[in-house]
Amino acid sequence: MEPEPSIMNELWYTRPASVWQEALPIGNGRLGGMVYGGVRRERIQLNEDTLWAGRPYTPSKPEAKQHLSEIQRLINDGEYDAADKLGNSSFLGFPRRPAAYQTIGDLYIEMHGVAEVIPTSYRRGLSLDTAAASVDFEADDVVYHRRYVVSPTHQVVAIHITASQKGAINLNIFTNSPHSSTSVSFEQDNTIVLGGKNTPENGLSGALKFEARCQVTASSGSVSTTDDQVLVRDADDVTILIAMTTNYKRYNDVSGVPSEITTKQIEKCKRLTFNDIALETAKSHQLLFNRVRLDLGTTAGSSIPTDERLAAYIGGTQDPALIALYFQYGRYLLITSSRPGSQPANLQGIWNDSLDPGWGCGYTININTQMNYWSAETTNLSETVEPLVELVKDIAETGAITAKHMYGAEGWVCHQNTDLWRGTAPNTGAQWSLWPTGGAWLCRHLWDRYDYSRDLDFLRTIYPILVGASRFFLSSMVQDPHSGFMVTNPSCSPENVHGIDGTKTTLCAGPTMDNQILRDLFSHVIEAGELLGQDELLRGELGRLRDQLPPTTVGSDGRINEWPDHLRPTEPEKNHRHTSHLFGLYPSCQIDVDETPDLSKACAKTLDQRGEAGTGWAAAWRLNLWARLRDGGRAWESLQTLLCEMTYPNLFDIHPPLSKAYAMGTFQIDGNLGGTAGIAEMFVQSPAGRDEVILLPALPMQLDKGSISGICLRGGWTVDLGWKDGALNWVTLSARLSGTKVIRYLDKRRSVSLQEGQSVVLLGPDLNPSGH
Repeated sequence: MEPEPSIMNELWYTRPASVWQEALPIGNGRLGGMVYGGVRRERIQLNEDTLWAGRPYTPSKPEAKQHLSEIQRLINDGEYDAADKLGNSSFLGFPRRPAAYQTIGDLYIEMHGVAEVIPTSYRRGLSLDTAAASVDFEADDVVYHRRYVVSPTHQVVAIHITASQKGAINLNIFTNSPHSSTSVSFEQDNTIVLGGKNTPENGLSGALKFEARCQVTASSGSVSTTDDQVLVRDADDVTILIAMTTNYKRYNDVSGVPSEITTKQIEKCKRLTFNDIALETAKSHQLLFNRVRLDLGTTAGSSIPTDERLAAYIGGTQDPALIALYFQYGRYLLITSSRPGSQPANLQGIWNDSLDPGWGCGYTININTQMNYWSAETTNLSETVEPLVELVKDIAETGAITAKHMYGAEGWVCHQNTDLWRGTAPNTGAQWSLWPTGGAWLCRHLWDRYDYSRDLDFLRTIYPILVGASRFFLSSMVQDPHSGFMVTNPSCSPENVHGIDGTKTTLCAGPTMDNQILRDLFSHVIEAGELLGQDELLRGELGRLRDQLPPTTVGSDGRINEWPDHLRPTEPEKNHRHTSHLFGLYPSCQIDVDETPDLSKACAKTLDQRGEAGTGWAAAWRLNLWARLRDGGRAWESLQTLLCEMTYPNLFDIHPPLSKAYAMGTFQIDGNLGGTAGIAEMFVQSPAGRDEVILLPALPMQLDKGSISGICLRGGWTVDLGWKDGALNWVTLSARLSGTKVIRYLDKRRSVSLQEGQSVVLLGPDLNPSGH
């Protein structure tokens, strides 16, 4: 019998988590929890998305501007080592690294009368369908059931504990936090209040106050408090509600009152049962999650624990349904870490158990933040992009300060990373952050949201942001004396080095990625201005500047040049995680198998040289790149790297160990979310700038049958399709907006015109209309 959808879309285990990387994530965009599922002692690690280190700051270094022309001269004269040194000493902003995202702490639930022995009946699970975690076990002839949700509507974490015998629940409940400045108090209605202050960061004192308010109720028995715990005795069932917030209101406003907010949130839940909250959570979640379904067949893997299932897959067991689960897990993680009103998903989405996580668990915008949202439009989760749009609006404000103070330029700029305080200056070092096109790349996501929806009101909202980004480059780009092209200077190819005569240096003028990003940005501003009937003079300026950008070129070795033609890497690094110079292939559509075959071949050769990825997110990028090259076999290899080498038992993505302090590696959510985007890319592509739909462009032979529904196309269409024996079986196209598209499968093409609300079914590899 075919498993129920809840089984197909479930992670489950027969033991509690022993480490954080085995716990199960729940969230509502703003609040997050990691469920360990301990038998005698349960731990739920807690996050609130505005608890970061530090305080508001001005993202610039005004005195840096006086060194700009000298850095540019050194680069033009080929004195790259001196340019790097001057950039590091004189052109980095304050603070010297972004603020870190931080945990609030933990909630512990100790069960009395239950031994710390894992019962044979133990089961811990996470339903992707209902956004609920659960723990079930039997001890001393009593069956215990715990359920955990995070409500998007009521903004609380809710936990419910039941037992098969009346009066069998006896608990001690308490909190803990790694923050040094914390207090625990108790209020009426058996409420624990954990309060505290964030930590300083790189010379910035802490300015955030946080509060976690935890109320415990029971349907029978007794509930009381001690100096540091809530005690539940002889209860039939217990409900725990947790509200969390900080005094953060905006990047420059920390005037909120946490206690007022958490008190109101708990009070609003007073007349609700846990089932009320859980049903509302499931309904809200399913409005997003159920839009897309992927069926790759039913396998026996669904009937074994997920950690064992993953191990079997790594050992060679065929399990296409695990790929479908991984795909949907990415969508689940995006929904639960990025919703309207929340902060955007950071390097770990919303889940972090540290005060000093890897890379600060911030927004790294030379790939990672963008990759978080690659799947949002295609997999029908456009709403999850709203927090990213709000972030870009903010950095357009702070980035204007950086542009003026550090470059003497108009518009706005953002470099390699940002944080809760919307920092925009270069900070960590020239090799990483002296790269001015991070904000310009983020603008692509704003454009994509318009391009998929064709919502002119949204375009009007974002148009000034796109214009501001383009004005920075209009007023800061310089002519390259070697080529005559207009280039960014100083810049770099993110986190990579070039070299002449055995040296390894970073800074340069006009790296390939910058030229590709700016070609997109200028084109989008020009098209937006035409659609809105605005800025004719600006459109002309940008068109001329676009024509003066260096083209993407192929070196004598047959690979895409990463730097200007006169620079060569002395020893190309095998397996380097970044493939920045292939931006034009993916996520952009400047390089295309049909339109630019020579560049496409050079991209393939570049990927061959770079080898497979050394990180999970890099494997995800390679997956998308091979899919865009329509090479299903190589896309499959990258997907196998991602699943078999870069995945924790809870299916979180792995960044391999940084040091002994990170012996298990570091979770980075972009590998999960980029993986979901890449899987979708194997089945359907909707290239920007062309009204085309490419079906099964990179279908690997290992996935020879299946179906997918609800995938979004540019221009307001959706597509469902099925295939068997490795060939297209049927496709349904539905139009929310009227239009015409060319549908492609292999060498077959069919033009389809639909009016708003219409659908059409095409059958077989020949794309025959249904009924013909």
